[in-house]
Amino acid sequence: MSKPFPGVDVPLANIQTGLMSQTWLEYFQDLAKIVGLISGSSSRGPGLGPAWSIANLRADNTPSFESVAMNMTADYVIFYNPVSGPTYTVIGSSLIKTAGISSAGPSSGGRDQAAAFASGNVVWFYYIYGASGVGTITSLTGPTAVNGGGTTGPVLPTGYSYYSPAFVLPLVGSATLNPTIPQGGSTQFQIRGNTVSYANIPEIIGAGFPTMNFNLSTWVPAAAQLANIMLDVEIHSSGAGAVLGGAVPSTSLGNFGNVSLYPPIASSWYAQDPTYSLPLPGGLMSITFLSSAGVIDNAIGEVWIRGYTF
Repeated sequence: MSKPFPGVDVPLANIQTGLMSQTWLEYFQDLAKIVGLISGSSSRGPGLGPAWSIANLRADNTPSFESVAMNMTADYVIFYNPVSGPTYTVIGSSLIKTAGISSAGPSSGGRDQAAAFASGNVVWFYYIYGASGVGTITSLTGPTAVNGGGTTGPVLPTGYSYYSPAFVLPLVGSATLNPTIPQGGSTQFQIRGNTVSYANIPEIIGAGFPTMNFNLSTWVPAAAQLANIMLDVEIHSSGAGAVLGGAVPSTSLGNFGNVSLYPPIASSWYAQDPTYSLPLPGGLMSITFLSSAGVIDNAIGEVWIRGYTF
């Protein structure tokens, strides 16, 4: 049996299934899923009636074009019209797309600007929708920022009037999507839901006295909500303090619960490979370790950035 309205969008629900045929039961099961999506079961935009939302987002570097493009897919996308405000929902295989950073735009599948992106840029990847169907675009403009055309989000190419933000990536080194990592070699991105993971984990070496600082900003964009890291640090402090040995396991982001003093009679503390998800309030993109007396005599340490949540 064909779906109730073959080839026609459903005005009441504003839904396009992208499927050629369905039974009535399957059709209304899909409607029930959309109700769940709008009521907050999606990976983005929780709460009743989000402006945009994407369910079960998956993205990876495009094979053979790892440095310039990402393959994207999702189960459902709720799109937002930045001019008129209404939303539009798409389900189905039309959401299997590629988004790139190399093609000048505004163009579907490429950038929303003519100028090339540069090293250090933070790039948003979007699904877009309109009379031309489902597409993608990459932009330096976040979903709530105003673009050069006076509306929020990316500059949309002709044939597109809706957008939905998918994920955000930093461009490191030579403005590439498979950047070189500090310890050698390169890495790629894997996106699942609202979490970005590095295939090979960048290692950041601590620097600075009398405190030791780890700068995460190259690998974690300011739009991130959490930084997912592994920590391996040993710090020696000769300053007297309230904690045995004179060292306090504290940072500019608060205390690390499983950092211990060692040995119990000398001035040092260390942490060995604990994993943390750190909140990044106000775009704070660094971790600074300090002793209770503000003095670090010697320190070694690394932070591995596993990824981030946006």
